[in-house]
Amino acid sequence: MLAASRAAQLLRAPRGLEQVATAAALSGVAESALALPRPCLAIQAAARLSSSATAPGKERGGEGGSRGGGFDWRGALLLLPAGIAAYLGSWQVQRRQWKMDLIEQRREMLQRPPADAFSLQPADAQEYLPVQAEGRFLHGDAVYVGPRVKSSMGTSQPGHVVITPLYSDVWGRAVLVNRGWAPSWWRSGCEQDPASGGPASVGGVVRLGEQPNGFVPENDPGGGRWFWIDAPAIARACGLPAETPLLEVFDRGEGQDAARASHPACEAVRGPRPSAGAGGQAAFPEPKGIGELVNLPVMPDDHRNYAAIWFSLTGILVPMALRAMRGGR
Repeated sequence: MLAASRAAQLLRAPRGLEQVATAAALSGVAESALALPRPCLAIQAAARLSSSATAPGKERGGEGGSRGGGFDWRGALLLLPAGIAAYLGSWQVQRRQWKMDLIEQRREMLQRPPADAFSLQPADAQEYLPVQAEGRFLHGDAVYVGPRVKSSMGTSQPGHVVITPLYSDVWGRAVLVNRGWAPSWWRSGCEQDPASGGPASVGGVVRLGEQPNGFVPENDPGGGRWFWIDAPAIARACGLPAETPLLEVFDRGEGQDAARASHPACEAVRGPRPSAGAGGQAAFPEPKGIGELVNLPVMPDDHRNYAAIWFSLTGILVPMALRAMRGGR
């Protein structure tokens, strides 16, 4: 009876009280929901950050906003790598021109008539000056510089550069001759044949030696270990004056057979030819070709490509810096 009467009272309650009860219930649900994690809060926070980023002038002091967008000094930092890239591009252009002039100078030097290597004075020993000399090789004093790896037909072979004194009975003095590269197996006793000590006539160019980089070990003259061509030190090791000229033999591209036919002394320059195996005879030492003699490890075209890369990087970084300095507009 009591339950039925209470239900009847609730049914007769005013409509306004129903609204109050509903509002109270909803309020309780809302309060309980606040105690739980709400992903929408992260979304709202991201939206607030995004809206603040679109107004850089207000966030960075207000002064920039009065100028209509502001100036982001951090964007100017991109101008530093852009300036470095532009400098490196200009430097590559200068290197390219310098190497073009150097190659042209070498080619012009090779067109000069050859001088007698024994008559050269130290002041006249210009690099790449054509020279010729006649005498006999002192193979017992030969110096082997290396190891030097030579690549041919996709294979690499270790070896050494052979430098041998050439003595002239007429002048009573000797010059050093860089006869070219020979494989390691060729070195062992191959030049001790008496026939190889006969008269020889050689032609080449004056060389001043090599400039080693920081990765090349120091020479050990006492131990007979030579890693780079130090002309004065090699001359002293051979019992010659330090200012003894060094000439380098090179192949003008005539081919070995034609060269031997027109210049019989070429055989004396190369020395005896021990067998290289079942393939037959091999002529060593092998001098450089004229292309190897004139060209450089890094050619002018390489510097042109490097310059294009640096200038392209500059062209990318400068617009990025300007855009960042204007606040992304």
